[in-house]
Amino acid sequence: MFLPVDVQTVDEAIKRDPSIEAIYITSPTYDGLCADLKGIKKVIGDRVLVVDEAHGGACYFNPYMKHNAMNSGADMSMISSAKSLGGINALSFVLTNKNSKISKNKVTNAYKLLATTSRSWVLYTDLEGIIC
Repeated sequence: MFLPVDVQTVDEAIKRDPSIEAIYITSPTYDGLCADLKGIKKVIGDRVLVVDEAHGGACYFNPYMKHNAMNSGADMSMISSAKSLGGINALSFVLTNKNSKISKNKVTNAYKLLATTSRSWVLYTDLEGIIC
């Protein structure tokens, strides 16, 4: 079982290399263990925090799961709809916090570079069914 990264490990990494500008963390892990994202956010200061929440999509719908990235102050997170939300395999969400240091326009423009003009309405309907 892989444990989530802890606050002390992140703090030590920043002290070893103060030029680190962004932190990328996977939380929850494949086994459902969550990192202390609020503690990590405190330790990293003004650095960017990006969280791979592939297995944490359900955290946003459960009032007892307060470990999600957006509530913890992360700048951005990615969620797979297939891992814990029961969605079709090819779908995911990219979330940016309202106070994110990552430009929402840059994220949108990057998406437009990768997106297809032949959208799958079956996939969109599946996403809509998950979040409604």
